[in-house]
Amino acid sequence: MAMTRQALRGLARCQYDSFLRSFRAHVVSCEPNPQVAGPSSAASTSKKGKAAVASSAAVLHPSSKASHVITLDDTILFPEGGGQPSDQGVLAGCVNVLHVCRESDGLVKHYCDGPLESGAEVDIELDWTRRFDHMQQHSGQHLISALAETMFQWNTSSWTLGKDRCNVEFDTEEKPASAEQIESLELRCNQVIRDAVPVAAHVEKNESDSGEDPAAVAVDSEKKNQHGEKRVVRIGEVDNNPCCGTHVTCTSQLQAIKLLSFERARGGKVTRVWFVVGNRVLSMLGSMNAHTAALTKLLSGPMEQHLDAVQKLQLDLRNERRSRTRVETAFASATASRLHAQARSSPDHVVLYTTEEFDNAFIQAVSVQVEALNKEMGSTDSTVFLSCTTAGSTAGTFVIIGPESLLREHGKEVSSLVDGKGGGRGQRFQGRAADLSPATLERVRECLTKT
Repeated sequence: MAMTRQALRGLARCQYDSFLRSFRAHVVSCEPNPQVAGPSSAASTSKKGKAAVASSAAVLHPSSKASHVITLDDTILFPEGGGQPSDQGVLAGCVNVLHVCRESDGLVKHYCDGPLESGAEVDIELDWTRRFDHMQQHSGQHLISALAETMFQWNTSSWTLGKDRCNVEFDTEEKPASAEQIESLELRCNQVIRDAVPVAAHVEKNESDSGEDPAAVAVDSEKKNQHGEKRVVRIGEVDNNPCCGTHVTCTSQLQAIKLLSFERARGGKVTRVWFVVGNRVLSMLGSMNAHTAALTKLLSGPMEQHLDAVQKLQLDLRNERRSRTRVETAFASATASRLHAQARSSPDHVVLYTTEEFDNAFIQAVSVQVEALNKEMGSTDSTVFLSCTTAGSTAGTFVIIGPESLLREHGKEVSSLVDGKGGGRGQRFQGRAADLSPATLERVRECLTKT
């Protein structure tokens, strides 16, 4: 008679041994995934267990990509919880596990890209690189939070394990954190890492509903009417907190902690500290080293000279921009004078000007100068059409300075001719255009010279 297997509802094997990379389990059930594609609801969670932030409505949750939902009698794949993302892995050498979660009743579900036969015994292979990274970040956060509370009485309100970097938020509304405090916190964290302090998880009986982290309390399927099990993670004499996550077994396995930056957040109520732990420190250092090598080549000087070199380049650029602005202003004034004179002397009192070399700011400056000349000379019968495009394109912007009656009668018609939209008031009409080709501009001239 075949043994009836029970689906896992209590603590998973990975919560007893975070270093297991492979395991054999039995498939209890396999069903098509009923979940429709929906937004991610990843949440950052308090060290004390309170949900803090739910976000990312634009990204599909990994479970929405799964074709089947599989339950096992045990697993080494961590189900998302406590601020830690779920593990990923492979079942039976061929079915990829995209996401793992624990339902409200404690049932652990594996969202997979294929089916497996119920009752089959299968091997579970863990994505160890992903898991160990999560272990380092999560244990690192415990250490940072514990020392922040001991050193500065900062209570942790939430934390987020991000793809590239993590952050932890401290309640510091009464007294903002200082750079000196963040520096001393980092030094102390790395001292504890060097001290190789043991880290261990143990299970306690949850005697009462004390408001502890609900993710740390696993439902005991054999005793549904009794309190479940509470898993507590201890870092020597440094920290002792309920947590469902996977952790290292010694602080030395964290390698190093780097506190990258800090900022006031949530209306000044908290201090958010960005950090990386372990292999992420090495990865970031490698990336920065590559950037430094590239800058050394570009700036023709060693790292120690980069800041001075960039500041000099910025100063040179500002000076160049000022010089260019002065030249363009003078050129705009001269262009306006020339166009204004041409329009007045032209038989039809219309002149068109287009450029690829200058942008909209330039033709706006010219238009302002033309308006000033009209006002100065009392000239209201001439029309100046200005436009600019980019090289290889007929799209751009245009401005018309002319008699108010002409613009009121033909402004919208010009917009239609250049396949654009525009508007104006008084002696100015302007807009955007999709077609400022020579042929179209000739039709614009014909339109503006109508009597």
